[in-house]
Amino acid sequence: RVVVSLLGMVWVFYYIYKYFLKIKVSFQWSLYKQIIKKTLPFALPTTCLIIYNRIDIILISYFSGDTSVAYYKSAYIFVERISIVAMAIVGAVYPAISRLFVQNRKRAVELYNRSFLYLFLVSFPMAVGGILLSDKIILFVFGEKYIGAVLVLKILCACIPVIFANNIMGNILMATNQANIF
Repeated sequence: RVVVSLLGMVWVFYYIYKYFLKIKVSFQWSLYKQIIKKTLPFALPTTCLIIYNRIDIILISYFSGDTSVAYYKSAYIFVERISIVAMAIVGAVYPAISRLFVQNRKRAVELYNRSFLYLFLVSFPMAVGGILLSDKIILFVFGEKYIGAVLVLKILCACIPVIFANNIMGNILMATNQANIF
């Protein structure tokens, strides 16, 4: 899959170069230093997020074994997919909050508060529905072998409102150019 993606990228690059524009590759170290300096506040949290998103599997495997990992991962997939809703809402609001933060901070705060409320109003029924239907969800998607994942799904579904809130708060820091306060 990686090789096919890489070959596709090379082909597209060649096609664009040949038929549309001539791309000249050059290295401007001063520009790269500026880019790296500006992206460092995002690099550390992103690295932590990657570790955060994978360390749970490693720890569960180490302490409880592969069966527990299978239960956890099968439940986590559901919550992970639901969080796409938060990403879509935040992605739609992000440019407006970024613009308003410069032009009219009061309106930016109002938009943030309204977005936060909408995310809660969307996430709360998802959490309750996930908790109430967790057994049916697991049995429908994974079958009887994964019945041990029902409790895990209930616990993870209870976290959905927190996941949604965290998503908007982190993105607001970036939209308002305050990600480096940490």
